[in-house]
Amino acid sequence: MKPPLLLDPLPLPLGSPPAPVVALALALAVLLAVEVAPPPFPPALAVVVPVIDGEPPVPAAEAVDCVVASVPPQPAYMPARPIDAKKPSVAAREAMFVKDRSMLASIPQARFLVLGSAPVKRVDFFYDFSCPYAYLAHTQIEALCARAGAELAWRPMLLGGVFQAVGTVQVPFAVMSTAKARHNAFDMMRWADFFGVPLTMPATHPNRTVLALRATLAADAADIPRASKAIFAAYWVHGRDVAEPDVVRQALDGAGLDGKELVARADDPAIKAALRVRTDEAVAHGVFGAPAFVVTAPGVSGDLFWGQDRLDFVEKALGGWSVKEGNP
Repeated sequence: MKPPLLLDPLPLPLGSPPAPVVALALALAVLLAVEVAPPPFPPALAVVVPVIDGEPPVPAAEAVDCVVASVPPQPAYMPARPIDAKKPSVAAREAMFVKDRSMLASIPQARFLVLGSAPVKRVDFFYDFSCPYAYLAHTQIEALCARAGAELAWRPMLLGGVFQAVGTVQVPFAVMSTAKARHNAFDMMRWADFFGVPLTMPATHPNRTVLALRATLAADAADIPRASKAIFAAYWVHGRDVAEPDVVRQALDGAGLDGKELVARADDPAIKAALRVRTDEAVAHGVFGAPAFVVTAPGVSGDLFWGQDRLDFVEKALGGWSVKEGNP
């Protein structure tokens, strides 16, 4: 049994409290008497704001759906941005994201507000530029997430590293029968036509993508989608060999990024390590090929979908659909 959270009363203003504060006080009274159950929403959604000088940086009247709890130090939580106690209106945005609410059960030192009443919808999109189906999926996934009101996380990975980890041959189509290889070639072109996007098979396919992946990860986090789209286009629209540094540089320059700098940074040991970490994360999620989508939503906790032909499943899962063994 998980230990209960340690709860402290929320400092309330003097005088006649507003109705939301009364509701919060009643909620806290109940919580003080019972063990706190696991949250009714997926992991990686709890948000905490530190209490500074005995007072939370959020007015009590705005804390209706919050509880006060004790949390452990890093690495159980990761700061998104430093808290500015002088700007309480942005405290929630500048909070810290906790991977699992069960992590909040130790170290009764610093008190925190836990903000977690609103479930989050999220798609983690795992891809390598060498996969035509990942290219096809990337042309659709942003619009899908926008329709569903979901966050989209772009997760470049080294597909060869995933294949090695799960025991798959490095070039799967090389071991296909002639009939299957022929059908596979037709199939990807049919999907491109269905999505209404161009697709050109490079004469040099499959191309090594390690440099392109590292250069993408060398970009600022907010620029990874832009860099990824540029590399996908270089490979699958223009049919260029992204193993060539000049091709990668030109593609990134064309996206408004500093291609020369990003290609140079691809040799940085930290960037090389980042790609290995991203690939290991994919394997840990059960990814075995590309494109892969890990969906988090109310009632859906890390469901994995594979292939551009499962995008309808991804969208349905964002609406709370989850089918697993023994749970039809």
